[in-house]
Amino acid sequence: MASHGVFAAVFTYQAEEGGSELSFNEGDEVVVLDQSGDWWYATCQGREGWVPPAFLRPIAQVGEAAPAQGGEEGGTLEAPVGAQVSAAVGEEEALPQRAGGAPPATGAPPPLPARPKTGQDS
Repeated sequence: MASHGVFAAVFTYQAEEGGSELSFNEGDEVVVLDQSGDWWYATCQGREGWVPPAFLRPIAQVGEAAPAQGGEEGGTLEAPVGAQVSAAVGEEEALPQRAGGAPPATGAPPPLPARPKTGQDS
């Protein structure tokens, strides 16, 4: 699988019923397992499924050096850091660019890419 990391949800997303998508709420911590397509495969609150990447903001990449705290040397991020979620969601920096161009307007979720294919699609 492609690279993975820890993200904060910047919008709430409600998955379609019976599909392979993953619902999450604004502020939730989402661990992305596969970033190789228009939809990313992730886990959130013990569930797994496909998520729209434009609804997420990165917190940290798994395996990168974590920032040092209290004068200690930084270590390697082994697990999600929950305290960073609220800080990341509250930041005023621009959302990451998406394939369609400019980031979405603040307060409005971006348009969704074509939904991921499931085993039930023909």
